[in-house]
Parts: sequence; C-alpha cells; structure tokens
Amino acid sequence: MKPKQWHHDLEAARKSLKAPADKCDNPGRGRRNPGRERHFDLKSWVTSRPNDRFEIAAITVAELWHGVERATGTHKVARQRYLDAVLESLPIIPYTEQTAYEHARIWTELEVSGKMIGFYDLIVGATALERGSEVATFNKRHFGQIKGLTVIEPK
Repeated sequence: MKPKQWHHDLEAARKSLKAPADKCDNPGRGRRNPGRERHFDLKSWVTSRPNDRFEIAAITVAELWHGVERATGTHKVARQRYLDAVLESLPIIPYTEQTAYEHARIWTELEVSGKMIGFYDLIVGATALERGSEVATFNKRHFGQIKGLTVIEPK
C-alpha cells in the first residue's frame, strides 16, 4: 500500500478528518480556476479508499498557512479551521536531504525539457517520489510531467 501525498489543490484529509461540514469547502480552489467547482466531497472520497494511508508534504502545509495568513474575516476563520483539521489528522512529511536531491533532479529535468511546473509542485512531487507515494490532485497536467510519479485525480 503506497501512502498518498496530497497536493494543495485537494488539500489533504483522511477518513478521520474532522472537517466542519460533509462537503469539504476547499477555500483555495476556484480562485485561480474560476470555472471549477469550489466544493469537493473529500470526506466521501477518502472514505471510499479505506486501505489508503494519507500524509501531507511540509510545503503543502506552508501553502495552507499562506492561505490563512492572506485571508480576512470569515474566510480566514474557515481556512484556519480547515488547516487545524488537516494538521490534527495527517502526518507532515519533512523536506529532507533526499527530498532536496529529488527536487533538484526533477527541476533540472523539467527545466531542460521546457516543461517546467510550479516550484512548490516540484517539492510535492519530490517528496512523493522520495517516499514512494502517489499524489492526489486536480492538477494532473502539471504533476503528470514528473517521470515515475503516480498521479491520482479524485472523482
């Protein structure tokens, strides 16, 4: 059983995640992709995968914290609640020396090929490769550029 790394588009949870609602509101989705749904029934999707283990890359935690710090008013409260639930539920995978090697290797490969993706996405991919994990994301196009990485697009 491969652990699942969660990219910030999906934003992470597991069966025991105590999200505030049945439909997990992903406060960041839709901002960059306005035509996409802002709600994904994450709890149901995770429950449908009872044999999977879930974890989150440290860089993804930083991205979630950034979202909390940038938000104001009720959006900030909702994002903080979501982040608290994620941190309570998922082990955080650190950026290690091996992650740095994988990161540099992927970065070079994609840069040379002219298929560069976001810098944080590189780190998520490197973290997953280091651990033999899969990445679940709605951004299959970017993560699919990383050789050897298994990408799951939740439905």
